Amino acid sequence: MGKYCNIRTIGITVAVLLALCLFLSKTIYTFNMPQVTATIPFSGKLSKTETANGLADWAEKESVRTRLAGKVEEIYVRDGDLVSSGQPLFRLSFDDDDTLERISQLNISREKLELDMENINMKTDKANADMEALGAERERELKKAQDNYDRMRSLYQAGAAAQADFETAEYTLKTTADKYDKQFADLKNTLLTYGQDMKGKQLDLQNADAQLAPYRELLSADGVVKAESAGIVGEISISRGEYVTAAQETMTIGVSENFIVECTIPLENSFVAVGDECRLTNSAHSFKGSVEKLAAADKTKTVSISVAGDGIAPDESFSVTFSKEGEQSQKLVANGAVQQDGTGYFLYKIVRRKGTLGNEYTTEKLPIYIGDSDNENTVILNDIGFFEPVVLSSSKTFGEGDTILLKNSGDFFEKE
Repeated sequence: MGKYCNIRTIGITVAVLLALCLFLSKTIYTFNMPQVTATIPFSGKLSKTETANGLADWAEKESVRTRLAGKVEEIYVRDGDLVSSGQPLFRLSFDDDDTLERISQLNISREKLELDMENINMKTDKANADMEALGAERERELKKAQDNYDRMRSLYQAGAAAQADFETAEYTLKTTADKYDKQFADLKNTLLTYGQDMKGKQLDLQNADAQLAPYRELLSADGVVKAESAGIVGEISISRGEYVTAAQETMTIGVSENFIVECTIPLENSFVAVGDECRLTNSAHSFKGSVEKLAAADKTKTVSISVAGDGIAPDESFSVTFSKEGEQSQKLVANGAVQQDGTGYFLYKIVRRKGTLGNEYTTEKLPIYIGDSDNENTVILNDIGFFEPVVLSSSKTFGEGDTILLKNSGDFFEKE
């Protein structure tokens, strides 16, 4: 009985040692193998996503400019204030001597223009009177010449007048008509010149009035500049005590409820298009926007997005997300599976084979042609089969034909 127990103990011990050796052999054998995770190609649609940062500004705004130079004495509004049409924005003071001198010069110019226009009117009236008198004179002289011509023609035909007398009467009739036609043409040209001169003087007068208007307006308003339209005050670019020049921009007023958010995306982005919707978010807001315009530059595209939303402020920053799903289902593979070498793009197909210690896995290159891609997947254009597992990631580099350790083999192969 004791001898039987010893043999059994020795047998168990040998079996355990063999199992341990097999385990250690397999562990040592697989220790330095690349540990690989696999995936398979699948049918699906690309989901394009692009993220950018943008700044908001009024979709429609008016620039408030000073019509005259002066010193800023008071500012009545602040950024973000809601103003109505005609509401005071700020007040300017002027150098009285300079202002009065400028007004005097403009008034003198205006008075001279009015005097010139009065002289042109007088000349026009005289030319019209001359034309009327000339018409009456022409009628009389032409009648006399015609009567004399008719009389001499009758006498000549009767043989009672010489041919020279008849030809003289004929010549007198023609030259009389030509003389008055020329005088009429000269008077018409003179009237046309007067009319053109009058139009020029009228335009000069309108210009003089336009130059006088801001002086009269601001002086009557004690230098107060008012809002022309209702809206919200944007950036104020002047400060109290500052001297501003004529036509200088002082502030902006947003006059619509819509905003434009501008951001840039890579030039190679081909899926963002005019009319697309996008999402704009920050810590305080989340809005939908619509792509209104695309403008390409050297390396980027500027996207203008129309947004309607309460509480947005000019220069407020947003994170902008553009998303679009592909229209057709295509053969896709995860981006991490796509490899490239000097011959082109390929996948590492995983193949199971019999090895020294049982089934093992190795790789084969599978050439592919790729199409479009998104943040996760790439389109495969050639036929590679849907159910062949390929390498997605590896713990270390390997080459074609190397033996690998497949971590998720159960997802693709039957258990050994």
